[in-house]
Amino acid sequence: MRKIKSLIFTFLIFSILPIIGSCKDDKSIDLDKLNLYFGDIKLFKNQYEELPLRPTSNNPLFNDYEDIIYEIEDETVCEIDENGIVHYLNSGLTTVNARYANKDYSFLVYCQDTYGYESGVKYIVNQIEKNLVNDECTLFIGDSFFEFWRNGNAGVLFKNDFKGYNAFNFGISGSETHHWRPIIYNVISELNPKNVVINIGINNINNSHESFSKVSKNLLMLFEDIHYVFPNADIYYYSLIKGTGGFASSYQVSSETNKFIQNYMLNRNYLHYLDLNSLMIDDLDTYLLGDGLHPSEKCYRLFKQLAIENIEF
Repeated sequence: MRKIKSLIFTFLIFSILPIIGSCKDDKSIDLDKLNLYFGDIKLFKNQYEELPLRPTSNNPLFNDYEDIIYEIEDETVCEIDENGIVHYLNSGLTTVNARYANKDYSFLVYCQDTYGYESGVKYIVNQIEKNLVNDECTLFIGDSFFEFWRNGNAGVLFKNDFKGYNAFNFGISGSETHHWRPIIYNVISELNPKNVVINIGINNINNSHESFSKVSKNLLMLFEDIHYVFPNADIYYYSLIKGTGGFASSYQVSSETNKFIQNYMLNRNYLHYLDLNSLMIDDLDTYLLGDGLHPSEKCYRLFKQLAIENIEF
């Protein structure tokens, strides 16, 4: 295993991560209380073979990422270049270890043969190529909760709910945080949204069975990707809601994730939490379709209410 010296990542910090100042001489940073967060990275052969590292931390003032030392356990799977970009080499999975201030961290890099969400990406590309997406718009990105809203699966249509608003729904059913990272960098990066509204994470939990720690860090990485690509946009995140039947058991992970995300958003004025659960005061089944997972018409009314009341379109 080859240790990658931190000097390699000096350029990364000043080209990929937002500048908010080094903490080397900042007495407000208590390194004993500092925790870094690293999301797992997924790369896809012949489609999305490179993505940047995107570490973040529990302290919004911290920006001393150039002193992190990285070590790839299996260098046949991926490599990290001098600009801090992770590259696909061969199909497989490897752990990357990271060390900073005498603390050890790790994350996974998956190099996969297929992406699997080409049809969803094609829809987004078509909307952009037809010049249907305007500057200063509000983008709704996420999973089936948004795609069903766009398609009217629950009896309500997104285009009717936001008629007269400069809003666009790019939901992709089944997608996880890992599928949106390459879209942010490769598909929609030339747009200029005023707001980005996110509903994502439930498939990380139910399909990929990610733990609270995993899904939380993967969400943070996506938030910071969006903030880097669209630094002037406000980012809104809908809380993960509780399911019923076979989906009820996963809510412990969702609940812990919601709390973690809320805490992370404190003192980060570009991030906003839309708390669906606080409005779901009636019988839970009334907010869900028969599958016990997807929102009903009643639940989509809450989605709309939170958006209208909190977002400046």
